[in-house]
Amino acid sequence: MKSDSSMLWCMAIGKPILMAVNGDAAALVSESGCGVVAAPEDAESIASAALALFRSDRESLRRMGECGRRYYDEHLALQQGAARFAAIFDRLCCGTDAVG
Repeated sequence: MKSDSSMLWCMAIGKPILMAVNGDAAALVSESGCGVVAAPEDAESIASAALALFRSDRESLRRMGECGRRYYDEHLALQQGAARFAAIFDRLCCGTDAVG
């Protein structure tokens, strides 16, 4: 899944996100629940998403940030990527599923 590094940084530190994108980055924001997605190059959609965030109460914003941080830690952090790579390497080279 391709995504923007600034989006990943915001997820890692638990900040709500507004993304005006399609594709993988939009899917990541939606799947993780870390923010709001707007249609790219659509001023009305972007303004509406910005207003939705602006009008959100602190608890909703905190929850979005926490969802992003949790998703990052569980799926995107370096340790997760290294563990997945090690498992694939073990399967390909050694025919095992163990990561040691």
